[in-house]
Amino acid sequence: MSQKDLTDWSLFIGRGLMSYLKYSHITKRYQNGAIGVNDVSFEADAGEFIVLIGTSGSGKTTLLRMINRLVTPTKGELILDGQNIKKMDAIALRRKIGYVVQSIGLMPHMTIRQNMMLVPSLLKWSKERQEEKATELIKLVDLDESILDRFPAQLSGGQQQRIGVARALAAEQDIILMDEPFGALDPITREHVQQLVKKLQMKLKKTIIFVTHDMDEALKLATHIGVMDHGQLIQYATPNEILQHPASEFVAKLIGEERLLAAQQQTMTVTELMKTQPATVLPSASIRQAIEIMQQRSVDTLLVVDETHHLLGVMSLAMLDQSFGHATRVADIYSEDIESVYSDDLLRSIVGRLLQNELNYIPVVNQEHVLLGLVTRRNLVELMYNTVWGTPINENEVKS
Repeated sequence: MSQKDLTDWSLFIGRGLMSYLKYSHITKRYQNGAIGVNDVSFEADAGEFIVLIGTSGSGKTTLLRMINRLVTPTKGELILDGQNIKKMDAIALRRKIGYVVQSIGLMPHMTIRQNMMLVPSLLKWSKERQEEKATELIKLVDLDESILDRFPAQLSGGQQQRIGVARALAAEQDIILMDEPFGALDPITREHVQQLVKKLQMKLKKTIIFVTHDMDEALKLATHIGVMDHGQLIQYATPNEILQHPASEFVAKLIGEERLLAAQQQTMTVTELMKTQPATVLPSASIRQAIEIMQQRSVDTLLVVDETHHLLGVMSLAMLDQSFGHATRVADIYSEDIESVYSDDLLRSIVGRLLQNELNYIPVVNQEHVLLGLVTRRNLVELMYNTVWGTPINENEVKS
Protein backbone atom coordinates (compact mmCIF):
# COMPACT_ATOMS: atom_id res chain seq x y z
CA MET A 1 0.00 0.00 0.00
CA SER A 2 1.39 3.39 -1.03
CA GLN A 3 1.82 6.36 1.30
CA LYS A 4 -1.06 8.11 -0.52
CA ASP A 5 -3.32 5.08 0.01
CA LEU A 6 -2.43 5.08 3.71
CA THR A 7 -3.23 8.79 3.96
CA ASP A 8 -6.58 8.35 2.16
CA TRP A 9 -7.45 5.39 4.40
CA SER A 10 -6.57 7.38 7.54
CA LEU A 11 -8.77 10.24 6.39
CA PHE A 12 -11.60 7.79 5.68
CA ILE A 13 -11.34 6.26 9.16
CA GLY A 14 -11.09 9.69 10.80
CA ARG A 15 -14.17 10.90 8.91
CA GLY A 16 -16.07 7.79 10.00
CA LEU A 17 -15.31 8.53 13.63
CA MET A 18 -16.48 12.14 13.39
CA SER A 19 -20.03 13.18 14.15
CA TYR A 20 -21.98 14.37 11.12
CA LEU A 21 -23.51 17.28 13.06
CA LYS A 22 -21.96 18.85 16.14
CA TYR A 23 -23.18 21.75 18.27
CA SER A 24 -20.31 22.91 20.48
CA HIS A 25 -21.15 25.39 23.27
CA ILE A 26 -23.64 27.26 21.08
CA THR A 27 -25.11 30.48 22.51
CA LYS A 28 -27.43 32.99 20.87
CA ARG A 29 -27.77 36.38 22.57
CA TYR A 30 -29.95 39.06 20.93
CA GLN A 31 -29.26 42.80 20.90
CA ASN A 32 -31.80 43.43 23.64
CA GLY A 33 -29.90 41.05 25.93
CA ALA A 34 -32.37 38.17 25.64
CA ILE A 35 -30.79 34.73 25.39
CA GLY A 36 -32.34 32.44 22.77
CA VAL A 37 -29.95 29.53 23.29
CA ASN A 38 -27.52 29.13 26.16
CA ASP A 39 -24.35 26.98 25.88
CA VAL A 40 -25.87 24.03 24.00
CA SER A 41 -23.71 21.07 22.99
CA PHE A 42 -24.70 17.78 21.35
CA GLU A 43 -23.69 15.57 18.44
CA ALA A 44 -25.54 13.49 15.84
CA ASP A 45 -24.29 10.82 13.47
CA ALA A 46 -25.23 10.67 9.80
CA GLY A 47 -28.60 9.02 9.22
CA GLU A 48 -30.03 9.90 12.64
CA PHE A 49 -33.50 11.29 13.28
CA ILE A 50 -33.01 14.05 15.86
CA VAL A 51 -36.10 15.59 17.42
CA LEU A 52 -35.89 18.87 19.36
CA ILE A 53 -38.84 19.35 21.71
CA GLY A 54 -39.86 21.96 24.23
CA THR A 55 -42.40 24.65 25.02
CA SER A 56 -42.81 27.79 22.91
CA GLY A 57 -39.74 30.01 23.11
CA SER A 58 -37.50 27.24 24.45
CA GLY A 59 -34.93 27.67 21.67
CA LYS A 60 -35.61 24.55 19.61
CA THR A 61 -36.39 26.37 16.34
CA THR A 62 -33.45 28.72 16.92
CA LEU A 63 -31.11 25.72 17.05
CA LEU A 64 -32.65 24.31 13.88
CA ARG A 65 -32.29 27.56 11.92
CA MET A 66 -28.61 27.81 12.79
CA ILE A 67 -27.93 24.83 10.52
CA ASN A 68 -28.94 26.72 7.35
CA ARG A 69 -27.65 30.04 8.74
CA LEU A 70 -31.02 31.72 9.11
CA VAL A 71 -29.81 32.37 12.67
CA THR A 72 -26.16 33.05 13.51
CA PRO A 73 -24.77 31.88 16.88
CA THR A 74 -23.22 34.53 19.14
CA LYS A 75 -20.75 31.99 20.53
CA GLY A 76 -19.72 28.44 19.82
CA GLU A 77 -19.14 26.28 16.78
CA LEU A 78 -21.57 24.38 14.58
CA ILE A 79 -19.94 21.67 12.46
CA LEU A 80 -21.75 19.94 9.59
CA ASP A 81 -20.04 17.03 7.86
CA GLY A 82 -16.62 18.17 9.07
CA GLN A 83 -17.05 21.83 8.09
CA ASN A 84 -17.68 24.90 10.21
CA ILE A 85 -21.00 26.26 8.97
CA LYS A 86 -19.91 29.83 9.67
CA LYS A 87 -17.17 29.49 7.02
CA MET A 88 -19.43 28.04 4.32
CA ASP A 89 -21.17 30.04 1.60
CA ALA A 90 -24.71 30.55 2.90
CA ILE A 91 -26.47 30.12 -0.47
CA ALA A 92 -24.50 27.00 -1.40
CA LEU A 93 -25.15 25.60 2.08
CA ARG A 94 -28.92 26.12 1.86
CA ARG A 95 -29.10 24.37 -1.50
CA LYS A 96 -27.54 21.30 0.15
CA ILE A 97 -30.21 21.23 2.88
CA GLY A 98 -33.85 20.16 2.59
CA TYR A 99 -36.38 22.23 4.53
CA VAL A 100 -39.98 21.37 5.49
CA VAL A 101 -42.15 23.77 7.50
CA GLN A 102 -45.72 23.77 8.80
CA SER A 103 -46.89 26.27 6.17
CA ILE A 104 -45.33 24.02 3.47
CA GLY A 105 -44.49 27.04 1.34
CA LEU A 106 -45.54 25.72 -2.08
CA MET A 107 -45.63 28.38 -4.80
CA PRO A 108 -49.35 28.74 -5.74
CA HIS A 109 -48.67 29.77 -9.35
CA MET A 110 -46.36 26.82 -10.03
CA THR A 111 -47.32 23.21 -10.74
CA ILE A 112 -46.41 20.48 -8.27
CA ARG A 113 -43.65 19.35 -10.65
CA GLN A 114 -42.19 22.88 -10.76
CA ASN A 115 -42.47 23.24 -6.98
CA MET A 116 -40.65 19.96 -6.39
CA MET A 117 -37.88 20.76 -8.88
CA LEU A 118 -37.24 24.31 -7.65
CA VAL A 119 -33.81 23.62 -6.15
CA PRO A 120 -32.68 21.18 -8.88
CA SER A 121 -33.51 23.85 -11.48
CA LEU A 122 -31.38 26.37 -9.54
CA LEU A 123 -28.60 23.78 -9.59
CA LYS A 124 -29.06 23.66 -13.39
CA TRP A 125 -30.12 20.03 -13.64
CA SER A 126 -31.14 18.96 -17.14
CA LYS A 127 -34.90 18.73 -17.91
CA GLU A 128 -34.55 14.98 -18.36
CA ARG A 129 -32.97 14.55 -14.94
CA GLN A 130 -35.61 16.76 -13.32
CA GLU A 131 -38.38 14.74 -15.00
CA GLU A 132 -36.93 11.46 -13.74
CA LYS A 133 -36.48 12.80 -10.22
CA ALA A 134 -40.03 14.23 -10.07
CA THR A 135 -41.51 10.87 -11.13
CA GLU A 136 -39.31 9.01 -8.65
CA LEU A 137 -40.25 11.28 -5.75
CA ILE A 138 -44.00 11.33 -6.39
CA LYS A 139 -43.98 7.53 -6.16
CA LEU A 140 -41.77 7.67 -3.09
CA VAL A 141 -44.37 9.73 -1.21
CA ASP A 142 -47.20 7.43 -2.34
CA LEU A 143 -48.96 9.86 -4.68
CA ASP A 144 -50.18 9.43 -8.25
CA GLU A 145 -48.10 10.86 -11.11
CA SER A 146 -51.11 12.84 -12.36
CA ILE A 147 -50.66 15.18 -9.37
CA LEU A 148 -47.42 16.51 -10.88
CA ASP A 149 -49.36 18.72 -13.31
CA ARG A 150 -51.78 20.09 -10.73
CA PHE A 151 -51.45 23.27 -8.65
CA PRO A 152 -51.14 23.34 -4.83
CA ALA A 153 -54.71 24.62 -4.33
CA GLN A 154 -56.01 21.45 -5.97
CA LEU A 155 -54.43 19.22 -3.30
CA SER A 156 -55.52 18.34 0.24
CA GLY A 157 -53.43 19.43 3.23
CA GLY A 158 -51.98 15.94 3.61
CA GLN A 159 -51.07 15.76 -0.08
CA GLN A 160 -49.43 19.20 0.08
CA GLN A 161 -47.35 18.13 3.06
CA ARG A 162 -46.21 15.01 1.21
CA ILE A 163 -45.13 17.26 -1.67
CA GLY A 164 -43.25 19.40 0.86
CA VAL A 165 -41.38 16.29 2.02
CA ALA A 166 -40.67 15.25 -1.58
CA ARG A 167 -39.36 18.74 -2.42
CA ALA A 168 -36.96 18.55 0.54
CA LEU A 169 -35.50 15.37 -0.97
CA ALA A 170 -35.42 16.63 -4.57
CA ALA A 171 -31.79 17.75 -4.76
CA GLU A 172 -30.61 14.58 -3.01
CA GLN A 173 -29.75 16.49 0.16
CA ASP A 174 -28.17 14.50 2.99
CA ILE A 175 -29.80 16.54 5.76
CA ILE A 176 -33.43 17.64 6.09
CA LEU A 177 -34.69 20.29 8.52
CA MET A 178 -38.34 19.96 9.59
CA ASP A 179 -39.90 22.73 11.69
CA GLU A 180 -43.21 21.50 13.17
CA PRO A 181 -44.21 20.27 9.70
CA PHE A 182 -47.37 18.38 10.69
CA GLY A 183 -48.87 20.80 13.20
CA ALA A 184 -51.72 21.92 10.91
CA LEU A 185 -52.79 18.41 9.87
CA ASP A 186 -55.70 16.50 11.34
CA PRO A 187 -54.70 13.56 13.62
CA ILE A 188 -55.31 10.78 11.07
CA THR A 189 -53.48 12.54 8.21
CA ARG A 190 -50.72 13.51 10.63
CA GLU A 191 -50.13 9.91 11.63
CA HIS A 192 -50.00 8.77 7.99
CA VAL A 193 -47.43 11.44 7.08
CA GLN A 194 -45.38 10.65 10.18
CA GLN A 195 -45.21 7.00 9.11
CA LEU A 196 -44.22 8.05 5.60
CA VAL A 197 -41.40 10.30 6.82
CA LYS A 198 -40.04 7.63 9.17
CA LYS A 199 -40.14 5.05 6.37
CA LEU A 200 -38.34 7.39 3.95
CA GLN A 201 -35.73 8.34 6.53
CA MET A 202 -34.90 4.71 7.25
CA LYS A 203 -34.88 3.79 3.55
CA LEU A 204 -32.83 6.76 2.30
CA LYS A 205 -30.59 7.11 5.40
CA LYS A 206 -31.11 10.88 5.52
CA THR A 207 -30.22 12.90 8.61
CA ILE A 208 -33.33 14.69 9.86
CA ILE A 209 -33.49 17.47 12.45
CA PHE A 210 -37.11 17.81 13.49
CA VAL A 211 -38.77 20.38 15.77
CA THR A 212 -42.01 19.61 17.59
CA HIS A 213 -43.90 20.29 20.80
CA ASP A 214 -45.63 16.88 20.65
CA MET A 215 -43.97 14.22 22.83
CA ASP A 216 -45.85 11.35 21.15
CA GLU A 217 -44.45 12.51 17.81
CA ALA A 218 -40.94 12.76 19.26
CA LEU A 219 -41.03 9.29 20.80
CA LYS A 220 -42.41 7.78 17.60
CA LEU A 221 -39.88 9.31 15.19
CA ALA A 222 -36.61 10.02 16.98
CA THR A 223 -33.36 8.16 17.37
CA HIS A 224 -32.36 10.90 19.84
CA ILE A 225 -34.47 13.56 21.53
CA GLY A 226 -33.21 16.94 22.72
CA VAL A 227 -35.43 18.51 25.39
CA MET A 228 -35.19 22.31 25.47
CA ASP A 229 -36.34 24.75 28.17
CA HIS A 230 -35.56 28.48 28.37
CA GLY A 231 -32.71 28.18 25.88
CA GLN A 232 -31.02 25.28 27.62
CA LEU A 233 -30.68 21.67 26.54
CA ILE A 234 -32.08 19.84 29.57
CA GLN A 235 -31.60 16.31 28.24
CA TYR A 236 -30.28 14.69 25.07
CA ALA A 237 -30.85 10.94 24.89
CA THR A 238 -32.64 8.11 23.11
CA PRO A 239 -36.43 7.92 23.51
CA ASN A 240 -36.05 4.89 25.78
CA GLU A 241 -33.47 6.60 28.00
CA ILE A 242 -35.68 9.67 28.36
CA LEU A 243 -38.68 7.52 29.27
CA GLN A 244 -36.75 5.50 31.81
CA HIS A 245 -34.59 8.28 33.26
CA PRO A 246 -36.03 11.78 32.78
CA ALA A 247 -33.32 14.27 33.75
CA SER A 248 -35.59 16.66 35.62
CA GLU A 249 -39.13 17.30 36.79
CA PHE A 250 -39.66 19.43 33.68
CA VAL A 251 -38.76 16.49 31.41
CA ALA A 252 -41.00 14.16 33.42
CA LYS A 253 -43.95 16.57 33.08
CA LEU A 254 -43.30 16.91 29.35
CA ILE A 255 -43.35 13.12 29.00
CA GLY A 256 -46.51 12.77 31.08
CA GLU A 257 -47.41 10.41 33.89
CA GLU A 258 -49.17 7.89 31.65
CA ARG A 259 -46.15 7.41 29.37
CA LEU A 260 -43.81 7.15 32.36
CA LEU A 261 -45.95 4.45 33.95
CA ALA A 262 -46.09 2.50 30.69
CA ALA A 263 -42.31 2.73 30.33
CA GLN A 264 -41.85 1.78 33.96
CA GLN A 265 -43.63 -1.51 33.33
CA GLN A 266 -41.14 -2.38 30.62
CA THR A 267 -38.06 -2.12 32.85
CA MET A 268 -39.38 -2.54 36.39
CA THR A 269 -37.98 -5.58 38.21
CA VAL A 270 -40.12 -7.72 40.48
CA THR A 271 -38.16 -6.38 43.48
CA GLU A 272 -39.60 -2.92 42.90
CA LEU A 273 -43.18 -4.17 43.19
CA MET A 274 -42.84 -7.04 45.66
CA LYS A 275 -44.20 -7.07 49.19
CA THR A 276 -41.63 -7.89 51.85
CA GLN A 277 -42.11 -9.99 54.98
CA PRO A 278 -44.61 -12.52 53.59
CA ALA A 279 -46.30 -14.94 55.98
CA THR A 280 -43.96 -17.90 56.52
CA VAL A 281 -43.74 -21.04 58.63
CA LEU A 282 -41.03 -23.60 59.42
CA PRO A 283 -41.61 -27.24 58.41
CA SER A 284 -41.06 -28.22 62.06
CA ALA A 285 -43.96 -26.03 63.25
CA SER A 286 -47.10 -27.74 64.51
CA ILE A 287 -50.41 -27.55 62.66
CA ARG A 288 -51.80 -25.45 65.54
CA GLN A 289 -48.88 -22.97 65.19
CA ALA A 290 -49.49 -22.74 61.44
CA ILE A 291 -53.19 -21.97 61.96
CA GLU A 292 -52.31 -19.28 64.51
CA ILE A 293 -49.95 -17.61 61.99
CA MET A 294 -52.68 -17.67 59.34
CA GLN A 295 -55.12 -16.04 61.75
CA GLN A 296 -52.60 -13.39 62.82
CA ARG A 297 -51.66 -12.50 59.21
CA SER A 298 -55.20 -12.92 57.79
CA VAL A 299 -54.02 -15.24 55.00
CA ASP A 300 -55.06 -18.67 53.77
CA THR A 301 -51.59 -19.82 52.67
CA LEU A 302 -48.12 -19.83 54.23
CA LEU A 303 -44.76 -20.04 52.50
CA VAL A 304 -42.66 -22.79 54.03
CA VAL A 305 -39.01 -21.86 54.66
CA ASP A 306 -36.10 -23.37 56.52
CA GLU A 307 -34.22 -21.68 59.37
CA THR A 308 -32.05 -19.75 56.90
CA HIS A 309 -35.17 -18.56 55.04
CA HIS A 310 -34.68 -20.71 51.93
CA LEU A 311 -38.00 -21.28 50.18
CA LEU A 312 -39.12 -24.92 50.48
CA GLY A 313 -42.78 -24.87 49.45
CA VAL A 314 -46.29 -23.80 50.37
CA MET A 315 -48.99 -24.82 52.80
CA SER A 316 -52.63 -23.81 52.35
CA LEU A 317 -55.83 -23.93 54.37
CA ALA A 318 -57.17 -26.46 51.85
CA MET A 319 -54.22 -28.77 52.61
CA LEU A 320 -54.96 -28.46 56.34
CA ASP A 321 -58.60 -29.35 55.73
CA GLN A 322 -57.72 -32.43 53.69
CA SER A 323 -55.26 -33.77 56.30
CA PHE A 324 -57.27 -32.81 59.39
CA GLY A 325 -56.70 -35.37 62.17
CA HIS A 326 -53.82 -37.08 60.33
CA ALA A 327 -50.96 -34.54 60.23
CA THR A 328 -49.27 -33.01 63.26
CA ARG A 329 -46.59 -30.88 61.65
CA VAL A 330 -46.24 -28.63 58.59
CA ALA A 331 -43.60 -31.01 57.21
CA ASP A 332 -46.32 -33.69 56.88
CA ILE A 333 -48.53 -31.76 54.47
CA TYR A 334 -46.77 -28.87 52.67
CA SER A 335 -46.24 -29.01 48.90
CA GLU A 336 -42.92 -28.37 47.20
CA ASP A 337 -44.78 -27.60 43.96
CA ILE A 338 -44.57 -23.79 43.94
CA GLU A 339 -43.49 -21.28 41.31
CA SER A 340 -40.99 -18.56 42.16
CA VAL A 341 -39.15 -15.74 40.37
CA TYR A 342 -35.76 -14.16 40.85
CA SER A 343 -35.46 -10.67 42.30
CA ASP A 344 -33.87 -9.25 39.14
CA ASP A 345 -36.50 -10.67 36.76
CA LEU A 346 -38.41 -8.05 34.80
CA LEU A 347 -41.97 -7.54 35.93
CA ARG A 348 -43.26 -7.98 32.38
CA SER A 349 -41.84 -11.53 32.35
CA ILE A 350 -44.22 -12.69 35.11
CA VAL A 351 -47.41 -10.98 33.99
CA GLY A 352 -48.55 -13.96 31.95
CA ARG A 353 -47.71 -16.44 34.70
CA LEU A 354 -49.74 -14.55 37.28
CA LEU A 355 -52.77 -13.73 35.16
CA GLN A 356 -53.02 -16.73 32.86
CA ASN A 357 -52.40 -19.31 35.61
CA GLU A 358 -54.77 -17.45 37.94
CA LEU A 359 -52.16 -17.28 40.69
CA ASN A 360 -52.73 -14.89 43.57
CA TYR A 361 -49.02 -14.36 44.11
CA ILE A 362 -45.51 -15.49 43.14
CA PRO A 363 -42.68 -15.69 45.72
CA VAL A 364 -39.52 -13.74 44.96
CA VAL A 365 -36.15 -15.37 45.74
CA ASN A 366 -32.49 -14.55 45.22
CA GLN A 367 -30.00 -16.72 43.36
CA GLU A 368 -29.53 -18.87 46.51
CA HIS A 369 -33.31 -19.39 46.66
CA VAL A 370 -33.65 -17.32 49.84
CA LEU A 371 -37.16 -15.89 50.11
CA LEU A 372 -37.20 -12.09 49.77
CA GLY A 373 -40.90 -11.32 49.32
CA LEU A 374 -43.76 -11.87 46.90
CA VAL A 375 -45.55 -10.16 44.03
CA THR A 376 -49.32 -10.36 44.34
CA ARG A 377 -51.91 -10.39 41.62
CA ARG A 378 -53.43 -7.29 43.19
CA ASN A 379 -50.12 -5.36 43.04
CA LEU A 380 -49.78 -6.17 39.36
CA VAL A 381 -53.35 -5.32 38.39
CA GLU A 382 -53.15 -2.01 40.31
CA LEU A 383 -50.07 -1.09 38.30
CA MET A 384 -51.83 -1.99 35.06
CA TYR A 385 -54.94 0.05 36.01
CA ASN A 386 -52.77 3.04 36.87
CA THR A 387 -50.94 2.73 33.55
CA VAL A 388 -54.08 2.52 31.43
CA TRP A 389 -56.58 4.66 33.37
CA GLY A 390 -54.53 6.49 35.97
CA THR A 391 -57.10 5.80 38.72
CA PRO A 392 -57.13 3.40 41.66
CA ILE A 393 -59.15 0.22 41.32
CA ASN A 394 -62.15 -0.81 43.37
CA GLU A 395 -61.24 -2.76 46.49
CA ASN A 396 -63.57 -5.60 45.49
CA GLU A 397 -62.33 -6.01 41.90
CA VAL A 398 -59.21 -8.08 42.59
CA LYS A 399 -58.48 -10.67 45.21
CA SER A 400 -55.25 -10.05 47.08
